[in-house]
Amino acid sequence: MFPSESLAARTRESLQTIQDFLGILVARYRRDEVLTAVRQFPAREAKFRPMPASVTSALAEAYRTKGIEQLYSHQASTAELVRDGKNVVVVTPTASGKTLCYNLPVLNAVLENPDTRALYLFPNKALAQDQLAELQDLAKRLDDSFGVFTYDGDTPSDARKAIRERGHIVLTNPDMLHTGILPHHTKWMRLFENLRYIVLDELHSYRGVFGSHLANVLRRLKRVAKFYGSDPQFICCSATIANPGELASQLIEKQTEVVEENGAPAGEKLFVFYNPPMINRNLGIRRSYINEATRVAKEILTRKLQTIVFANSRLHTEVILTYLQQANPAKAGKPEPIRGYRGGYLPGERREIERGLRDGGILGVVATNALELGIDVGSLDACVMAGYPGTIASTWQRAGRAGRRSGSSCAVFVASSAPLDQFIVQHPDYFFGNSPEHAHVQPDNLEILVNHLKCAAFELPISPDERFGNVDLPELCQQLGEAGFLHQSGGDWHWIDEAYPADTISLRSVTSDNFVIIDTTGEDRGKPEVIGEVDFSSALTTVHPKAIYIHQGQQYHVEHLDFDKRKAYGLTLHPEKTRLLEFGRYAEERAKKQGKKKPGTFDFLGLTHICARSRRGKFTVHVRTMRKRLRRSLTAVAAWCQEHRHAPVDEQQKTLNAKLRGHYQYYGRPTNSQSLLKFYRGVVRIWRKWLNRRTRGNRMTWERYKQLLRRHPLLPPRICHVWM
Repeated sequence: MFPSESLAARTRESLQTIQDFLGILVARYRRDEVLTAVRQFPAREAKFRPMPASVTSALAEAYRTKGIEQLYSHQASTAELVRDGKNVVVVTPTASGKTLCYNLPVLNAVLENPDTRALYLFPNKALAQDQLAELQDLAKRLDDSFGVFTYDGDTPSDARKAIRERGHIVLTNPDMLHTGILPHHTKWMRLFENLRYIVLDELHSYRGVFGSHLANVLRRLKRVAKFYGSDPQFICCSATIANPGELASQLIEKQTEVVEENGAPAGEKLFVFYNPPMINRNLGIRRSYINEATRVAKEILTRKLQTIVFANSRLHTEVILTYLQQANPAKAGKPEPIRGYRGGYLPGERREIERGLRDGGILGVVATNALELGIDVGSLDACVMAGYPGTIASTWQRAGRAGRRSGSSCAVFVASSAPLDQFIVQHPDYFFGNSPEHAHVQPDNLEILVNHLKCAAFELPISPDERFGNVDLPELCQQLGEAGFLHQSGGDWHWIDEAYPADTISLRSVTSDNFVIIDTTGEDRGKPEVIGEVDFSSALTTVHPKAIYIHQGQQYHVEHLDFDKRKAYGLTLHPEKTRLLEFGRYAEERAKKQGKKKPGTFDFLGLTHICARSRRGKFTVHVRTMRKRLRRSLTAVAAWCQEHRHAPVDEQQKTLNAKLRGHYQYYGRPTNSQSLLKFYRGVVRIWRKWLNRRTRGNRMTWERYKQLLRRHPLLPPRICHVWM
């Protein structure tokens, strides 16, 4: 049915493999406390319907060459409703073929009438690029009989005119529609005069402030289309939410038909709730969910199952990625088998990762919600979620990234200690028994609506009998006129302010300026490299001077932040100086499993920290004075003794005791007595050496030196800190 899928379908063996390793992970704990839910969802057969007779023979043949001879039931229902002129919202799970629901009727209309135009809106540029590849493939099969292009901030300026003229289907995002298309609608006359379809993909992501802004952008879009004589039809697609029809109607302000019957097949899926083991029952402290999610992912990856790990922040994404890359190092001459995927990576890097997942070149990926949306990453075996995403809908969306249409798969939710996570993991029936959350928007919020009313006035004069939301439009225009933005002439309100209103309004409530991150390691060779970007609001906390920025598991030290040019300059840190290591009560056990004699140590504030055991066998942390610090301190004492060797002995004793006292006060920790004794003995030897060189004839023998120490004793080692 879908031979283009590059990875072979998995059998029940992968589910059995996952069940086996889960048993190993929880063998030492009470299984019902750690695995709070193990739900198995059976495979679902596809429901087929024939290709509609209204589809042109050329388009039907193009799909047939792709292996699609029949449609799923929801695809056929959508095609019929669109053919009847209805506005439609399709609500089916991940990987159910929603793309075909809008591509089929749109392409059929374009082939029937070459003047037909369609506008596709995606919440981000990555989704638009993903769909562009699918449409370009169909265009080649149809002898390039239609033009399809993306139009976003990355589109070269010299290509934009050609896109406006030759683009039958334009793929863009709400931000570009808001700032780059609607204010310049006169350049898009051909599109708006023939605009027949508007596609809204990932409808469930348009909620809250972003959704309220989009509703007003669509009001402006319909207003401009009406001016050019067109009345476009809407085709919306959404993941499963509680109120898809209501949300679609609020956004487009038109009656919509809901298609909820899912005719796509689904492979068998195992859904596991994993609650990290308790390490302190009195305090309710559990093992780190980041470490446990990493542990689960390591076990899955060891069995060569292609895996996606979701983290709830960019920092956690990079931390988990570092752990997994250390456990799965790249072979000589081969790319990294584990990659990261999040906002801030360059577009080319993200496309490379997506291709690697589709063709099987990448074994695992650690991602934020950037991969939660419907970007095609092929058919994965397992999904590990480090923490609850916040909603039931997002959790199912992430779990759906594994399995896709065929083959068994597994989703593991690893709960954190947060109250919401603990509620969900300890009440699995609440999660599995409830429908996803409602999506709400408030397009008539005055703070949002007034800003878009300014944009609408900039685009076209506002007539007094127009309708723009459920507000008193003449009164609002009057107030904007008094504020100096509008002027009434001939009954219509015209924009008169010099400002460009759309440029000052962000749909996502943040500035659109991004900081570019530049690796200056190769600057001496004339090869500084752009490695990524970070949004304006995050720049102050992530790429400030002296910050450590992590990208694909590699750490960079930020040297300079140029606010005017929006650039951050950093150097690659040496891996021996900055590393992530296993440390804690289970580090010794993990080190043995990895074939190491003992766990790693780390240096901090002049002390080497070591995993150890108390006399009772419990985990504890021991410290030692760093070797470099000890040598440096003794070298400083020797230099002082050499310089002051002719000073009176009692003055030398007083100063040396002050140095010893200062050393003990800093390094005098309970487990550091050996290092303190080394320092004391070193000072004793150094003092004798330079006292011996005061005079040539009267040597300072050890017997004489012992007598001197009785008269002028040096402070012995002492522990100054009762606990660390």
